[in-house]
Amino acid sequence: MRLSHSFPLLVAIAFGVFLPKMAHAQDQTKACIAASEEGQRLRDDRKMKRAREQFLLCMKETCPGIIKRDCAEWFNQAESAMSSVVPSARVCGKDIFDARVSVDGQVVAEKLDGKALPVDAGPHKFKFEIRDKKGQTKVVEEDVLVSEGQRNKSVMGSFESPAVDCGAGFSTTPPPATSAQAKKSFPLAPVLLGSLGLVAIGVGVVFDTKGFSEYDDNKKELEKTCISSTGQKTCTQSQVDDKLDPPKRTMLLGEIIMGAGIVATGVGVIWLIASGTSSDARTSRASTHPALPKLTGTPVPGGGVFGLTGQF
Repeated sequence: MRLSHSFPLLVAIAFGVFLPKMAHAQDQTKACIAASEEGQRLRDDRKMKRAREQFLLCMKETCPGIIKRDCAEWFNQAESAMSSVVPSARVCGKDIFDARVSVDGQVVAEKLDGKALPVDAGPHKFKFEIRDKKGQTKVVEEDVLVSEGQRNKSVMGSFESPAVDCGAGFSTTPPPATSAQAKKSFPLAPVLLGSLGLVAIGVGVVFDTKGFSEYDDNKKELEKTCISSTGQKTCTQSQVDDKLDPPKRTMLLGEIIMGAGIVATGVGVIWLIASGTSSDARTSRASTHPALPKLTGTPVPGGGVFGLTGQF
């Protein structure tokens, strides 16, 4: 197979692979712009909690650099202006943990664990709901004004007699401790990269084997047709090159594809290992994923030179 014959096929494959990715990248950029604009609108309305969420979306690694930088700055501003409260509940003078907490009609906690909850500045209505061992539900509501930037403001729902029957019995058992390790999603991207690398190695082997076979056959044919009975060469160098250059190019293409496959497989393995270990150590709320390693390749006579740059 001549390289010139396979080139249109390679171009078609490249377009089939990269055009959908380009369209997907454009969609991601539009989503990043929309998130940044929505975050700014919410920030200007002093709705810092929701603004934070939008700025986190436009800080993703898939967003353009200038948008990420702006969103990171806006995120820090929203974080500084963010307020938080620490809800608690007491029944007949004792702390209770089995209490549902709602803020402005939205449930924010099913159990109390002493952790702060982010809220926007302004007036809020807190509702605490408890249930005794008889199945009766008791409710306490508190109107609370939260100042901008105020952190860990204590908000307590107090249930006292005669509103509650202190002898009815309420659960004061703390909620079970939750694992600090977040559930890991299946690392699909590195597995796909490694799989594509293995496929590329197989394709490269096919090209290299085919080129070597053609080269060997053409060389034997030249030895038969280009040497006279007296031992003199009858073929020109151009004729020899016409016979031997196409299989050489096929072998070179196979070696390049194999090299890319080997590198892709290696990167996939490293990425898979790194994704398993780095997720355990990742604690920053605004941490971003490192850019994917970049592969560069340059064909040279008799093979190819590959380079790999990235953060591991």
